Amino acid sequence: DPKVDPRARLRHELRTPLASIRALVETLEAGAIDDPDVSGDFLGRVVSEVDRLTALVDELLDLARLESGRLTLKIEPVAPDVLITAGVERLRPQIERAQLTLTCEIDPTLPRVAADRAARDRGWRRGAERRVRGGAGRHVRTPVIQLSTSRSRS
Repeated sequence: DPKVDPRARLRHELRTPLASIRALVETLEAGAIDDPDVSGDFLGRVVSEVDRLTALVDELLDLARLESGRLTLKIEPVAPDVLITAGVERLRPQIERAQLTLTCEIDPTLPRVAADRAARDRGWRRGAERRVRGGAGRHVRTPVIQLSTSRSRS
């Protein structure tokens, strides 16, 4: 059961994008490659699935390094607005090249969070880069990335 067994979850996480890539490529081989709209969409999906696999492998490597002691975390308090603003500015050239718009609404009353600077930067960058690449060069109905923060109502 993937919910209980981490290895089963890992198998599922690896097989899902691989199965998707196979189906997309087989469809292209069967003739969809001749339709520019379909082939462009399918190739974009293949790239997204490869990015998903790459991110999963990167996370597994980080976990292995952490478990082996080769990666240590330096946990420090950080203001969410500083984290988000820095990440947005690093990605601004990619966002503009992809002809996307990024809007941020950051709740200024959010408390500081404990995080490792390198790990949080990697996580932010991976997630945002996937979104930017997903919209680049494709017909996106709403080419806007919306990012907002708020306090949990728990």
